[in-house]
Amino acid sequence: MQNIGEIMKDLKKIYGIKIYERGLDYYENGHVLCVLKIGNKLYGEVLGSGVYEVEVDLENLNSKCSCPYGINCKHGVAVILGYKDGNYVDVNKIINKLKNMKEKELLNYILKKIDDTPKFAIN
Repeated sequence: MQNIGEIMKDLKKIYGIKIYERGLDYYENGHVLCVLKIGNKLYGEVLGSGVYEVEVDLENLNSKCSCPYGINCKHGVAVILGYKDGNYVDVNKIINKLKNMKEKELLNYILKKIDDTPKFAIN
């Protein structure tokens, strides 16, 4: 996996300066709702004219998006910038934490998450 400096250098090449700048604007203006890192992939939600779901492959920085553009769009750039700035949740760390919990501790953890975020139970 690339380091952050390599990511930024490659990001402008892969997406082009215009899309990069639009993605930077989205990121700086708070349009990135969430970023999750699972393995070598990022998953995010970005607010545009709707809420778009984005998937980024950290090996090559290519993205897929539910927006009409579809691939390597400003929403993908915004998600990558969130990751670069440390604004993401590393799901692998959470999974490892859960694997090491005893049954009662795990149940209490889940119940607290549901209490804090009722939507957690729906999904």
